[in-house]
Amino acid sequence: FEKNPSLILATFELCQAHNLVPTYQIKRLIKKQLHSLEEVLAKKSGAKDLILNTLKNSSSEKFLRLMHEVGVLGLLLPEYGRAHCKVSYDFYHRYTADEHSLRMIRFIDELEKKPNDFKEFSRRYKQLNSKVLLKLSTFFQPIKEKIDLEGLEKNSKILSLATAHLDLNAEEFQTIDFLVSNAYLMIEIALHSDIRQPTVIEDFAKKLGSIENLDLLYLRSYAELRAVAPGTLTPWKKVLLSELHQRSLDYFQHPESLHSRPLTTWVEVYKILHWEFPPEDLEFHFNNIPEDYLATVEVEEAALHMRLIRSLKDKSFIFNHGYNDEGKIHQIILCCPVKFDAFKILVGTLTAQSINILGAKIFIRKDGVIIISANIEETEKTIAGKLEIWKTLKKDLSNIFNGHENLSNLLAQRTRYISEKKLARAIIPKVELNNTNDAHFSIIRIEARDHLGMLYKISKVFSDFEIRIHSAKISTQGGRGIDVFYVSLRNKKILFEKLVRRVKEKI
Repeated sequence: FEKNPSLILATFELCQAHNLVPTYQIKRLIKKQLHSLEEVLAKKSGAKDLILNTLKNSSSEKFLRLMHEVGVLGLLLPEYGRAHCKVSYDFYHRYTADEHSLRMIRFIDELEKKPNDFKEFSRRYKQLNSKVLLKLSTFFQPIKEKIDLEGLEKNSKILSLATAHLDLNAEEFQTIDFLVSNAYLMIEIALHSDIRQPTVIEDFAKKLGSIENLDLLYLRSYAELRAVAPGTLTPWKKVLLSELHQRSLDYFQHPESLHSRPLTTWVEVYKILHWEFPPEDLEFHFNNIPEDYLATVEVEEAALHMRLIRSLKDKSFIFNHGYNDEGKIHQIILCCPVKFDAFKILVGTLTAQSINILGAKIFIRKDGVIIISANIEETEKTIAGKLEIWKTLKKDLSNIFNGHENLSNLLAQRTRYISEKKLARAIIPKVELNNTNDAHFSIIRIEARDHLGMLYKISKVFSDFEIRIHSAKISTQGGRGIDVFYVSLRNKKILFEKLVRRVKEKI
């Protein structure tokens, strides 16, 4: 190594070719001669071939980690070398930046070696043409999660300098640049936007530009969530990512399908229900439900809603519980007259039982019937097959709707748990209102310290100001709760600055 430092690179090539691991003595000798290797790499290009050949290996993480342990990887990829032991102070990332990148590559490798664990992601990965570029992109961390136009240009310049020694062609660089600049885009939309709204899919598809970019970002998002910390990629997040991918793919392949979906749903619901309901009942339902209903619900959901409304008659409410095995979530539907403050009651009753909501859709018919469909996180308390909790929930709802119990009293009686987690820094609550991203609703995004009852507090504020919630997306990042609501005030957007200020202050 002292006489010919380029043999260090040859050592790792041999390790890959014969699936070997260098001995401790060889590792020690390599570390001693790193300065010589740095001089060799500055004079001639040996980095590109070794890096790209390593990334083609189905066990690339294993050999990249070996190179990282002796300091060689940081010389081959200086940008990665500078990330050594760097920490993201965001309550979210558990590992240092260099370890995070290697974990991402490990989970991408697993799609080839252990396909059964994540079948859909694995199938997409096997069809991918840019496997090496996908892995290579993980070495370059974006400057920040939300990037404006000036930030994108800055990111691109930094990336150009960081990859200059790899001699990438224009198309390869463009792919890497896209993945790094949009690293969090798909995660952000899947977790915090109403992905069943056609405009959300259209805007997302425009940013992607192609099916190849969609698949690349889908797989990078999978790797990002798995690498952040154990358990971060929950079954529910997998469902959201896969649904966003499938809806976007459908749009790329058949753009007209996005706007013909309401008619398709109507026809399919009619086929299912025409034996149970007279045509005029179906017409009445779909003519009196909000415009986005048929575009955002599944066929089976719409059919179930009709059956529940039929059962309502003179009852104060109808409650339905189901379980989604794929997403490991409970799905509950509450149907009642709109005179009740239904969403606040449902959230308060769930909070009293220490149950978390992951998301909700609210539809209000013109004749005064409200349908709330909510997804509930599976925990030890709400494990599948344990029906007692749902019977108790239905009983509590019955007591409140019939005036036998007060919601405040119910909440005061709940069992409170003391969290063992202590945050090093406070999370300052943040409220943002957006009136541009949706044609019909104001979008309110709230970030605060995550705690049980957060959603109830927010829904109570909305109720006090007579703000109507149409959709809610609930998620967490570390100790931070991020709740996004599509809302209206008397069927219009919230445009009065004084009211906006008062709502923000109260929240």
